[in-house]
Formats: sequence, C-alpha cells, structure tokens
Amino acid sequence: MLKRNTSGLQSHARQKRDSALIRTEQAIQKLHKENKSINFGVVAQEAGVSRTWLYNQIEIRERIEELRDKQLVKKTNIQKSTPDNQIESSVSKTNIIIELQQRINKLETENLVLRQHLEVVYGMSNSELVRTVEVLQIEKAELKRQLQELSNNNDATAVSELINRQLHERIYTLESEKAEMLLQHKQVIQQLDKLNSDLNNQENLKLTNQKQTEDIKKLQTALESTKKELTEDRQGLNTTHAKLTSIEEAKKTLKSNNVLDSKVQDKCSELGIKLNKSLIDLIKSKPYEQVINALSVVEERLAVGSKKVRSKSSLFRTALENGWEPNESDVEREAYTIKTNFFEWYDLARNYGIVQQFKEEEEMIIVQDNTGQWIKFEIMSAKWTLDYLRRVAQPK
Repeated sequence: MLKRNTSGLQSHARQKRDSALIRTEQAIQKLHKENKSINFGVVAQEAGVSRTWLYNQIEIRERIEELRDKQLVKKTNIQKSTPDNQIESSVSKTNIIIELQQRINKLETENLVLRQHLEVVYGMSNSELVRTVEVLQIEKAELKRQLQELSNNNDATAVSELINRQLHERIYTLESEKAEMLLQHKQVIQQLDKLNSDLNNQENLKLTNQKQTEDIKKLQTALESTKKELTEDRQGLNTTHAKLTSIEEAKKTLKSNNVLDSKVQDKCSELGIKLNKSLIDLIKSKPYEQVINALSVVEERLAVGSKKVRSKSSLFRTALENGWEPNESDVEREAYTIKTNFFEWYDLARNYGIVQQFKEEEEMIIVQDNTGQWIKFEIMSAKWTLDYLRRVAQPK
C-alpha cells in the first residue's frame, strides 16, 4: 500500500474541528437565549455540523443532553395541567412509535452495509466508523433508559411526545450518517480510480524510459563503432598522405636535380644514348611506359643493324616524341629509317639554307628549295648528301 503524507490533512482537520466547536457553542447560546428547543438535530442545523460529530464530542453531547432534559421536564410539568380531552390516544402514539422504530431498523441495516463496504475498500477498520458505532450504542442505551423511565410515568402524552421526538431525532441522525457515508464511499472510489490511473501512468512512463535507455545504449554503441572506423580511416589516410608526400617530395627532388629513374638511366647507358638537359626534360614529361617503349625501339633498331642508326639520341628522341612501339615490320622499319635520316638531313639542310619546308604526298616526301621549287627528297638528298651537310652545316 502507498504511504501518503497526511500532515497537511491533519492540520486541516484540527482547524475544521476548532471552527465547528466555536459555531456549536454560539448556536447553543443563541437557542438558550431565545428559549428555543435544544436537541442534537436543532443544534446541528444551527451550527452547520453533523449529528454524528455532535455525538462524538463528549462535553458538547453531555451539555446538549442536560439542556434537552431540563426543557423536557419543564414541558412535561406544563402538559400535566392540560385537559384530558387534549391528550392523544395511546393507540395512535403506539402506531407512530412502531413505524418510527421500523424506519430506524431499516436505516441501521443500510448504514451497517455501507460501513462494511467502506471497511473492505479501505482494507482495514476505520476508526471514525468504530467511534460512530460506539456513539450509537451509547445513544441506544440512553434511549432505552429514558423509555424505561417514561414507561413508569402515568402521563401518556409526555411519554409519547418524548419517544416521538427522540425517534425523529434518531431517524434524522441515521439519514445524515447515510448521506455522509455515501459521499465518503463516492470519494473513496474516486481516489482509488485516481491512484490506479497514476499507477498506470507511472508504469507507462517506466516502460517509455526503459525503451529510451535501450535506444540510447544502441546509439552509443553505433557511435563508438563509427568513431573506431573513423579513427582507422584517419590513420589510413595519414599513412597514405605520408606516402604521397614522400612520393611528391621524391619527384620534386628528381626534377630539381635532373635525376632520372635508375632503370631508365641504366638502359640509356647500355644503349649508348647520350643524355642532355633537353632530353632529360622530355623523358620526365612522358609516361614511364612510353619511355620504356622508346628505349625498346632503339634497342630493336640496334639489333637490326647498328650502322643503320646514325644517331641513337636522335632515334630515341623521335621514338619518344611520336610514341613509337617495338616489334614493327621490315617495311615499317625501312620507312622509319628513311624518316629518321630525312629529319636529320632536313634539320641540317634548313640550317644550311638550301630548303625552306617539306610535306608528304602519297607516301612521298618532297622539299621546297631556296628558290621555291618543290623537289623529291631522294633527288635533293643525292645532290646534298647527309655526310656533306654534317660536315658543313652548323646547327643554330
């Protein structure tokens, strides 16, 4: 069972009781001063309190009973002097008493059922209910005593009036108790419904929080995994970046120092290719595979016949510039030899001033001499031989 803080309720109950005591005292004084009837029903109505509460206050109860009895004795003495013809018949009074007692029994039964139901709802006996039962027992004993005393009185009118008044008071009290217990029962049901709703909300909130906690754990796990992957990728990037930086630095060093790849240098040395700055720059500007192919072309031409290759460096430069590849046919080799010789002859003849330009027509090379006339290369080269031009022509 839930433990609730009842200090505020207890403080409110004390304030309510003090206020009820003051109102009750004022009501009793007012009724006594105005010489009105004083009983539990009248005082309860005047003070705005319940009869049950009046019965539970021992001092107030005794005072009301004392004032009521004094008024009753006084009224009885007055009624003794009334004529006999004004006294109601004892049979009529008896019928009224029986009817009122039956009504009292019915109300007591209903109130007992309500008290038992409230005890089941609370799960334990209510101290207020126990106190109410004790008060009712005291009241019952008091009524029996007064009834016994009055039954010995010869004045039937006084007896009937007293019993009638007390029975009406009892009925009013029981009806008030019934109304209060019904209201209390309704309030208890509402409190139980609210508690059940709060418990359901707390359970739902607990489930929601649990799900959120699980989701957060999954996200944290995924985040850790992602962080780990990012760290590994960053390390790989750093390694790659370091390698790239090293390669770039090596390239810069090679360019700044005019240094070639060791394999290219060794191959050039093996083939007898003389390297100068312009040829080195050309090699660096071409793809590595193209450089190797050009070296292979030179090597292939040398294998055919070294006498046919007049300038290895010139052959290598031409093969590199034109992207030649090895393993060509004899016709291709012959054409290449002619072209190689022509280019060397043309450079020397132009420097010497005997030709201006050249062109190819139908796989034939023709050159324009210094007079503007177009002449076949074979005729021009026979007049101006390559050996002669090598001796007399100076490259610009």
